[in-house]
Amino acid sequence: MANITANISINFDKPLTAYVLVMGGWYPTCFTPSGVVLLDRCVLSKLYLLKQKGIQIKSERDHHNKYWLNFLNRSDLILNPVLCEIESQYRRHPIFSEFRFSFDNACELIKSVLPESKIISYDDINYFAAFEAISERSNRFSKESQFLVDVSQLLKNRTSKKKIIEIENKIVEVYKSCGLNGFSIALILALSCLYEKEDGSQPLIGRKIIKPKENYSELDAYNSLSDIFALEILALSNGLGSSTLSYCTRDKNLAALWCSLKLTPGVWSNGVSKLEFLIDDKLFPRLSNERIAELKERIENSI
Repeated sequence: MANITANISINFDKPLTAYVLVMGGWYPTCFTPSGVVLLDRCVLSKLYLLKQKGIQIKSERDHHNKYWLNFLNRSDLILNPVLCEIESQYRRHPIFSEFRFSFDNACELIKSVLPESKIISYDDINYFAAFEAISERSNRFSKESQFLVDVSQLLKNRTSKKKIIEIENKIVEVYKSCGLNGFSIALILALSCLYEKEDGSQPLIGRKIIKPKENYSELDAYNSLSDIFALEILALSNGLGSSTLSYCTRDKNLAALWCSLKLTPGVWSNGVSKLEFLIDDKLFPRLSNERIAELKERIENSI
């Protein structure tokens, strides 16, 4: 018996503006699998804009967004904006009343623009459980936020080859000084910025997510960490095995990060969750696979 691989090329009439992340990769919205679809704030803001403009949409970009997002208007999809509210319109951890108010408004907005879809229904227990997910993350969120703010000054400019190990060591020291230990996606992204190509050519996954700059703020860090948290939630939730869960985003860089990390469904044991991911060469384009393995070993021995 012989295995045969067939490559199929699919071309779309309109440029992609939305991506549905699933375990193992992503789909364009026209191939969204049945089940629960988490939405990010960028999707929600675009739905709001489409509602405001109604039939008066004029720009080509808005027509593209309407085209792709309209594929979510299906009765076999259950849309859930909970991650929008974890991101929070306040750009900080919301209090419970803010969370519930924003969540309910988001559900009403989605139903008005995508009336054929189902909207997740929460009772008091669900509201508190979702809010608890935010609260449990807040301590590490605070530490990782400080890490990104502090390390941004080391990453705002690309590093020459002769200084790269020196900066790597400083990144690890900053990480530990913020009370962090063990690998995290935030640390991987910081190192990704360090080990991008010297000429600044693609891929620039770490830089596109963290966006290090001179006046990097806690707000900037919060936005980046919210994106990271969304990917963690997607992987952890799929580890529960209760239903098919996907995540719709308009951020192609976040989709690239998801594919590069190759996160596996979360493992749950005695109420404790664990995530496993790979360090893909697209995250470290300056390094060979052998040197990526050496980097992993150095970091593990340091933290």
